[in-house]
Amino acid sequence: MTLMYIPLFKTLEFIFKNEIICRHVQSSTFSDIYSDFCDGAYFKSNPLFSSFKHALQIQVYYDDFETANPLGSKQGVHKLGCLYFTLRNLPPHLNSSLMNIHLISLFHSQDARKYGLDKILSPFVEDVKKLEMCGMKVSFSEEPLYGTVSQITGDNLGLNGILGFVESFSAHYYCRLCITDKATAQTVFSEHDPRVVLRSKELNEQHYKNLEDSGESSCYGIKHNSILNELKYFNIADNVVVDVMHDILEGVAQYELKLLFEYLAKDLISSENILLRIYAYSYGYLDRKNRPTKINMQCNGLGLNASQTMCLLRNIPLIFGDVVPEDDNHWNLLLLLLDIVNIIFSPNITEGMIVYLRYLITEHHK
Repeated sequence: MTLMYIPLFKTLEFIFKNEIICRHVQSSTFSDIYSDFCDGAYFKSNPLFSSFKHALQIQVYYDDFETANPLGSKQGVHKLGCLYFTLRNLPPHLNSSLMNIHLISLFHSQDARKYGLDKILSPFVEDVKKLEMCGMKVSFSEEPLYGTVSQITGDNLGLNGILGFVESFSAHYYCRLCITDKATAQTVFSEHDPRVVLRSKELNEQHYKNLEDSGESSCYGIKHNSILNELKYFNIADNVVVDVMHDILEGVAQYELKLLFEYLAKDLISSENILLRIYAYSYGYLDRKNRPTKINMQCNGLGLNASQTMCLLRNIPLIFGDVVPEDDNHWNLLLLLLDIVNIIFSPNITEGMIVYLRYLITEHHK
């Protein structure tokens, strides 16, 4: 197996040559409003982050990409896997810049399937262990600067693979956040439901032991113990991360929009006029680059990317509000989804909005 690994400490030394970044790392701010990772309960309960307020919060991102034509004969042969990281110590507007997204390693995706992601993660995990225990010297502090992994992010398939869960969403236990079987998940809409058992470090350890003793390929959706659990201040059970782009914008939002258009075409307006309204609508200066240019009603979704879906969803009430009768159940379902999306994508939320979101999701799913 061949991979390219960029040493973590070398990258951090290079980053801290920038005075602006050094100032932001020293001036971490905390708020009662949820606007960043450091405002959440996990950050405040983590032994490292609660003891050293300037400790480095390393967010890892994993994804694969095609280097050849994804529709050609070489599909999958030259596919590469990538690990990146960002520092959550920086404010969101800086982390969205490409210059603050740093490469950890590059490898062939086929090697990841053959040898496992733990082999690929091994050099990075060893560096993080040193950062947790010994820290690193920086110019702006006499004390060593410690740090650890704060989150592992990526698409659902990539997250399941890197965290040691089954890489199939038709599996009996497919969720990496709770132990709910596939059938029960169709009637459970909140983690507060008494039927829901959330995954925990202790529960995962029990499942790892069951795997060793039984020799089975999986236990409650877990395939193996991830190498990330060797870290002192990070455990995969605490990695409560979901893929909002694929789950919402390229998932349920497109699915429900398509269902709504089919309903409108059946009873209220022709299919041709639906598309004419969408294409002719003036989306304004900010959204004109994200406006839907070609909608495919024959595919499972609408064939739009995430930005186009967000643009269309936000403007749907203005495009079709005049042709839908009041108290229409199909229309109200979409408005519920829009309320949910507005909260999920809000840059700042409060405790009350989280409670409200829970009830919105329950009402929408029912």
